[in-house]
Amino acid sequence: MAKTKEEMSQADLIMEYYKKHPKREIPHPEIVDWVVDEFKQDEFHLSIDRWWNS
Repeated sequence: MAKTKEEMSQADLIMEYYKKHPKREIPHPEIVDWVVDEFKQDEFHLSIDRWWNS
């Protein structure tokens, strides 16, 4: 069963991005911008502190 957005770790989120963009070298700033945008979504709002303060 797939994890919900609330259950995903930071590593899960990053892996999701790479799986959506296979066989492509992704520059660091691109993935960082995408992760930050995901954090801004309501589903991740409560998880931000867990990821940044652990």
